[in-house]
Formats: sequence, C-alpha cells, structure tokens
Amino acid sequence: MDDSITYAIRQLVREEVVRAQERAPEPPNAPSVLVVSTEVLPGGRLLPIREAAHLLGMSRDWVYDQIKAGELATVNLGTTKTKRRIEATELARFVRTFRQ
Repeated sequence: MDDSITYAIRQLVREEVVRAQERAPEPPNAPSVLVVSTEVLPGGRLLPIREAAHLLGMSRDWVYDQIKAGELATVNLGTTKTKRRIEATELARFVRTFRQ
C-alpha cells in the first residue's frame, strides 16, 4: 500500500478516535491516542478488506458487519468475498461520519 495513503487513513482514524473519546468518558486503564493533523486522501485507491480493517484498527469481521449493514460501500471485482474492495475515499467518508 502506498505509504502516503496509509499515513493519511491512520491519521484520520486517530482523529476520529480522539473525538469519540471527547464525547464519552474514558474507561479506567484505557490507552491514550496520539493525534496529529489529517491529510487529504487521494481517491481511486482500492483497498482489500484486510487492509481497510488494519487501517481502522478493527477486525475483518467488524468491517464485513459494516458492509452488510450498508454503512460501508464496496466495489465487487468478482463473485467472491476475496474480490471485494473499498475505495480509499469511501473509507475516509465512513470515518468522517463519526464526527459531530
């Protein structure tokens, strides 16, 4: 994966985690998150589910649950789950939906 795309997605996710933590009280012994500025994601990059899950810090099953619920759009390049991809811009849009 292109390093600049990976960096930008991780930054976006970190920012959203911090915003979510600000809205809710932090549970005891919760890990802290370092926040740095967000970069704009270039469009057109197709990410396998595994990479999208890694960038979000979530499991593949969780990502598939979001897809099934209609929260995260995919591009199907074939008839199997292994041919399903998520556009980088869609992943960024998904993360932004958690902002208030």
